[in-house]
Order: sequence, then structure tokens, then C-alpha cells
Amino acid sequence: MDPENIGSLASECYSRGALAGFQAGNIRVDGDRFTLSPVEAAVTERAVRNIESEESILIETSFPSNSIPVGLAVALAFDEHPNRGGGNFPVLLFPRQGYTTVFDRFHYRDTTNPTYKEGSDPVPRYVVNSLSEMENRWGIFTANSQFNFDIESGTPLPAGIIIDLRAPRWHDTYARQLVELFAAAGKGRVAFIGDSDGYGMGYDLARTHSDEQIQIRPTHLESSPIESIPVNLDTKLAIIENLLAVGDVSYDYYSIIAEEVDHLHRQFAAKKIELQERNIAPKVVGGLYNRLTQLPVKPKYWNRVSKSHGYFDSIPQQVDRLNLIAEQISHGGGRIRNFTETATQLEATLNDEQPLQNYLLNAVERAREQDNPTRFVFSNKRVQEAFILAAEERDFTVGESENIVLTTKSDIDPVKDSRTVYAGVAPRDSNHYEFPRSETVAFVHHKILNQFIIHRARALAGESVSQQEHTVGGGSLDGEPIDLDDIESEVTSVGPVASNSTNGGDASQLMSSSSLWGAGNDSEESSDESAVNNPANTDSDDESEPSERLKLTFEEDHERITLTPLSRVTKYSPAEGDIVRTRAKSLERGDTILLIDDIADDIYDIVIDHAQERERIREDTDLVEGWRDQLNRTLEQENWIVKEFQQQLQEMGSDITSPVTITLWRYGKTIAPDDPEDIKRVYQLCRPGVDASMFETLATDVNEAAQRIRDRHNKIGRRIRPLIEHELDATTDSSQSQYYDEVTRRRIREDTKRLTVKGIDQLETSSNQSGNQQTTESTSD
Repeated sequence: MDPENIGSLASECYSRGALAGFQAGNIRVDGDRFTLSPVEAAVTERAVRNIESEESILIETSFPSNSIPVGLAVALAFDEHPNRGGGNFPVLLFPRQGYTTVFDRFHYRDTTNPTYKEGSDPVPRYVVNSLSEMENRWGIFTANSQFNFDIESGTPLPAGIIIDLRAPRWHDTYARQLVELFAAAGKGRVAFIGDSDGYGMGYDLARTHSDEQIQIRPTHLESSPIESIPVNLDTKLAIIENLLAVGDVSYDYYSIIAEEVDHLHRQFAAKKIELQERNIAPKVVGGLYNRLTQLPVKPKYWNRVSKSHGYFDSIPQQVDRLNLIAEQISHGGGRIRNFTETATQLEATLNDEQPLQNYLLNAVERAREQDNPTRFVFSNKRVQEAFILAAEERDFTVGESENIVLTTKSDIDPVKDSRTVYAGVAPRDSNHYEFPRSETVAFVHHKILNQFIIHRARALAGESVSQQEHTVGGGSLDGEPIDLDDIESEVTSVGPVASNSTNGGDASQLMSSSSLWGAGNDSEESSDESAVNNPANTDSDDESEPSERLKLTFEEDHERITLTPLSRVTKYSPAEGDIVRTRAKSLERGDTILLIDDIADDIYDIVIDHAQERERIREDTDLVEGWRDQLNRTLEQENWIVKEFQQQLQEMGSDITSPVTITLWRYGKTIAPDDPEDIKRVYQLCRPGVDASMFETLATDVNEAAQRIRDRHNKIGRRIRPLIEHELDATTDSSQSQYYDEVTRRRIREDTKRLTVKGIDQLETSSNQSGNQQTTESTSD
């Protein structure tokens, strides 16, 4: 969509009879106008034209706008009104959460609280569970989350279909059904709405088959005639539109420099690159690197906050995790220990001297004297809490002034008369650079991130935005910077690892953070690396000592493998055909596991196409296992028996009546409680000194993560079952299975040496205690 056409397209949209009542203010939402900004109106007009021409369109934006799907649905529905000469056909909307109730709150201006009568709504909305439930009449039909795509029912297809791909269920869970629906609709009359960087089968469908694609960019907003609109436009996108089209937006980059910190940051970055180039635990390495380069406070405040919250690890815990990985891999352990040694040194230095924290605290004090509010943006709530602790130690109370607002990246809305300060964070989300949240924006960060932030901002920001660099402290920006195209802000994918073993690829070389296979020896990748002692850690959350091992012997001919108790393995249930990802410590004699050679990580790399999706399911697993770790640590530290813990839960209102259920939670036999309230109750018992309200969001996140894991395991089990059956019985023709998946079969053939299914005959637990003395426990008969 040419930015020069924004004005004419918006004008035609506003003049449409379908939207006239809204533009004139005769139809309202809870007494207020429903408005579309010129850019929103122009996009809506293009979408309506495509659907009227029986074509499809994809609308992408990195900034969330709910006005576009609402306006589009209204325009299409009104065009079908029989009193307006329409065909009396329905419009089907596959929505995301957050805006469907807007249709229910529409009313005529003179009827602010109408008594509902069928047909009295300005725009009738009906919730439907299937295509066959749709009636052949005008209105907006919104698909339920458990929608049944019964295309075979012969139900006439709607006049228009709107699919909001920003809801995971539409771009992922029901993507195959949407492909079938799209084909049945003749590949026309469909409008897709999605994120500019969205991925998945639903996005593949939209990008491949849409007749037109629109990506909303700053240039569209800069060309908006919004200044000539006579009514107040208050949608979030409209506010940013006003800033870019009318305002004078400026981006200022403040690079905070302290010589010793900068020197350590450069060492730290070089060692990070060295590890990630070799694909050695890239996600865990990247997480620790991000924390110590982006943290805007002394690490001690972050560590204090993380200890009172179950979601994030403290820096010592991150270091411990990496040191544990270093012990389990056959190559690269020395590099990891060099990295963690520098991390520990950097942490200590920042606790002594944190120039970024000092600058931000001074900025808070100066903001008190400003006429307009200053909003300090942190990466998340926990970092925000750590900053408050730092302020309190200096006797600052950041909430005393109306001119000071603390918020996070995910919560910040656009406001014209304010100043926005990104505190230490390097936003990877492109919308923070493309769509400014105020007229004056400042990015305040350590020098190590300066070129990264400037590079992204200049590549994404609108042409009307003025930009200027500033140096605070010693040093100069004229020095040769580290290449921050290589030093990424975040690690979002894990690729295949090239094996350096002279014995060929084997299970001991799967070196990722989520597959801690034990090494067969303690040799390092390079003989000239100096040995680095692990720092003493009193904050470790690991359940076992790093030296503990599990040795697995199999019923059939296969080399023994050694795991740590925290290793993740894929357990297979032959009778049900199900798979479960679990930790090695929960394995028992007689269990069956999948062994996969010569891939970077595990089963996810075979059956999940997109790297971002693989990371998401691993992050879900980390979140659920973090909850389980809390449970196990509390039971061990408080010397509780499971029955006592179950009784405590019952006293808090839980329906759990058997201690067996707690045991199933402990060892991952059950992924998580079915009742999210039980998840929260466990957190409350594990953290008795913390306000229970802090666990509301966390418990919801764990519950949703557990549900996604269950769904994903079910899908993986179906896709890989015929291949496993063929492995167990070579006479089985896997292609005849109802679950046969040629793509999965080909990926296994191309990406792995072999996928084997082995039953465990014997488990031995061994650990080093006081020197070379060993103890061994065996579960064999």
C-alpha cells in the first residue's frame, strides 16, 4: 500500500455507508465514539475491496491494533444488511482475545443502555462452535476457541472471513483446518491479520496465497492526514500516527561508560561469541550475557528479587547451571568455565560500581522537576522491582512524584506529552523502534549495547525521527566497536552441532542447555586452556551435586549412556503410543526412551519446523520444571513428607485427596496440576513470606505452559508413532498408519543417523564424595 494513498483510501472508508453511523457518532461503544485513524481506515478500505473482489489480503503490523479487525468486521457485516441491499450473509471472525466484546457494547447514541431485543443491536454478534451452526443471515459470527471446521456439512460459506493469526490457536493449533477452509472458500474473501514477524503454518498459508499483502510501517503513519480529522482519535495506533505525522519525534542514545565495566563487557562478549559460534549451550550462555549487559541495577538487587519470585533465576543460579553443563559435555567445558569466571568477575564489579544505575537514579531525580511525566521502561516487572530496591537504598521513593512512572516494555502505551526512557534494555521487538511511545524517547544503556541499539533504530525508525548519540562518562564513541550484529541481544534458535569427536556423533555430544548428556571423559577441546575452579555458590538451586550421574543399561544391545539427574529425555509408552519429556531422575527400570543421534538437541528438532516454536516449547518446559523444582526443594528443605504437603494443600481449599498426586507432580509423571489454583497453592506453600497476589500471573503462565506441552506431546506422539512402530518391528509399513507423516520421516532420515527405541534394564546412581570415593545404587534385580 503506497503511503501516498493513505488519505484517499481513508476518505473512501469514512464515506462508506456501512461506517457512516460510527463516523458520525450515532453508533457508540459504551457512550464513546468508535473511531478509526486514517491509516486504520485506509487498511480497512483495502481489505474490504479485496473481499468484495473475492480476493484475499494479509495485513501485518508489529504494533498491535484491535481497531482494524473490529472495523473490518463491521464494514463487511453492514454490507450484508438486507435493508441496505445486502445479501443477508454472515461474516465469520476467528478472533484473538481482547476485542470481541466490543461488538456487544455497540449501541445507538440515544440508547445508552438498551434493553436487549433480538435485532435491536447495531451489529448483531453470535458465538458459534462450528461452521454448521452459522445461520444464513447477516451479522458477525465469532468462532469459539474449540471451533469445529465441519466443512463437509455443506454449510454455505460466509460473505467474508477474518482470521486473526495473532491468536496461537489459529496460526498453529487449527492451521491445517484453516488451510482446508481457505481452499473451500476458493482462496478468496479472506482477510488475514498478523504480526510482521509471525511464524507457523497459518502465516505460511497467508503469505503464500494472499492476493495482496500490507505491512504497516512508520512511512504509512508519517503520511497520515490525521491533523485534518475533526474528531478526537484515541486508538493507540492513532496516537502514534499523530506523533509521527504531526509531532517532532526524537531518539537520543545515551551510552554510559565506565572503563573497568566496559573492559569486562568486551571480554564477556568475545567469550560469548566464541561459545555460540560452536553452538555450546547457546540459549543459557545468551541468557546470562543478556542479564549482565542489560541489567540497569547492581546485580545484588536482581538476585534479591529473583529469590522471592519463582520465575527468574538469580545470576549465581545461571552461573551454576552453566558450570553444570561444563561438567557434562566432552568438548567445550573449559570455554564455558572461562565464560562463567568472567561473569562472576563482572557481577562483582557491577556490585561495586554500576554507572548505569547511578545515571538512571539521577535521571529520576531530575524528572521530578519536569513539567511533563517521564516514563522509565524496564524489560520486565522483576527488573522494575530491583530498580525500586536500588532507589530505596539511596532514600529515593520513586512513587512520590506524579512526574515519574515506572513501567515495562509490554505495558507501555503511547502518550504524546511525556518522555520515554528505556532503562538499560535493548528492545528486540521492532515496534519499539518503529512506533515511538512519546515525542521524546531516550535509550540509556551500557556502551556494549550502543551500536546494536542504534543500528536497529536507524533501520526501523521513520524518516521524520531525529536521532542523536551522547556519551556519558569516560571514553569515546569513536573507538572501534565490537560487531554487535554478531553479539545478539537474544538467542532465539539452536542449530545443529557439528561433531568434533573422533568416534563419530554419539549421545554424549548433544550439548544444548536442554539436553545435558553426560560426557564419557573430562577432556577439553583445547589443551592450552587453563583449568578454572568453579566458584563456591551458596545460592544454587540445583537438586543434586554436579558430580551425580545416572548410568542406563538397556534390555537390548546398545552402549550404556550416562546422564545427570536433570537431563531431559524422551520417554515413550508403547501401549498408548504417547511420548513424555521428563528428567532422567524420574526414570525407572522398564521405561522405554527414544535415543536420537547426530542432531543438535532432541525430538523437538525433528518434528517441529520452526526454531522459534522449538524455543517456545522449551521455554514452556523450563517454566513448568521451575514450578516442580520449587515443590521438590521445599519438600526436601522443610523435611516434609508428601502426605503433610497434601494435607496443607487441602486446608488451603485444594480438591487433592491423595498424596500419590503430589508424587506424580514431583517426578513429572503428571506434567502439572489440572487446577491452576493448585499451582498457585504450591507456590504459596513454597514461598510463605511472599504476598500470594504475586503468584497469580505466574500460576496462570505455568498452567498455560503445561497445557501447551500436553498438546504438543500429543501431536508429536501421533506424528512419530508409525516411525517408532517400524523401528520396533521392521515388517511394519509405517506409511499405512493413519498417523503417517512423510515430512517427519524424511527429516529423521536426513538429520539423524538413527532413531532408536530402547527399554531400560538397569539404572545406577553414582556420585563422587570426598575425593575419589564412589557410591553406587542399582535398580536392577
